[in-house]
Amino acid sequence: MTHYELINESHYTINETVIDDIIRVFDHFSLFSEDAQFCIKLDDSGLISSYNQRYRGKNQETDVLSFPSEFAGIPFLGDILIDMRVADMQKGSKSLMEEFSELIIHGLLHLKGYDHLNDIEKRKMKEIEVSIQSELKKIQIQRECKNYRG
Repeated sequence: MTHYELINESHYTINETVIDDIIRVFDHFSLFSEDAQFCIKLDDSGLISSYNQRYRGKNQETDVLSFPSEFAGIPFLGDILIDMRVADMQKGSKSLMEEFSELIIHGLLHLKGYDHLNDIEKRKMKEIEVSIQSELKKIQIQRECKNYRG
């Protein structure tokens, strides 16, 4: 079973059910080994900018950074850092939880080795993101139907 740790150092409240649903979808697509582990840290202090500068050489804010484990063959996939303030600002017409879901999916795909450094990689990563988001919507709709007592 996949395990994660959520460290919420932001001022935003997160419903962890969305993370559980994302894990179910990754399992559905066989993207996780049975004992996969990862950590998600949420921040809204601007800390991510210093990490973006330090690790990517980019002196700017970003929404999500992934730090894959350097050790092959172990269950720990790595860490995901999300700036909830940036996510909230860029969500547009989506809900914050929809934006959060997209960032978790994007971050997890990076931990699994997907990238978007060239057009071919970008297209492949986008295709799997869309498939995962579609399956995630199905799970969420099923839950809403079960909870509806009309």
